Amino acid sequence: EVFSLIRGSGMKINCDLKHPGIEHAVLALAQTCGVDDQLIFSGFVSHEAVGDPAIRSRTFWNIESAMPELLPQCEAGIPPAEEQVRAAIALYRRYDVRIANLYYGLCTPEHLALLHENDILTSVWTVNDEPCARRFLDAGVYNITTRRPVMVCGLRKDCGA
Repeated sequence: EVFSLIRGSGMKINCDLKHPGIEHAVLALAQTCGVDDQLIFSGFVSHEAVGDPAIRSRTFWNIESAMPELLPQCEAGIPPAEEQVRAAIALYRRYDVRIANLYYGLCTPEHLALLHENDILTSVWTVNDEPCARRFLDAGVYNITTRRPVMVCGLRKDCGA
């Protein structure tokens, strides 16, 4: 239903996958509905799927999908250590993924700097607080996932991002 609503609008749809292994089925459905050029994947995108250029080109790869061993740590609210972020960057490079997707509460200024230094764009989720959104925009993040899109779009305009 959502695919039919966005067809032809130019709007992107972020399919936040909750289970790996369904990426190709979702892509096939998007192609059938004529919205595959509007599709973004995030959430649990498998290593196998990221190996496919059709999936990789539209993936904001969650750090805990790239490195499943980080899932318990991330779920516990413990930010990845620098060496873990460096290991994730190595995986992003190996798979040629250009966008890292991180939960905003685990994304430190040091993580942002490290990703930026390594030419990896950063997407943060779910930022619903104005000062926090402003901080990420000021830091140059590529994407902010939010439940308050009007607020984030207004801040983007204000800061010229």
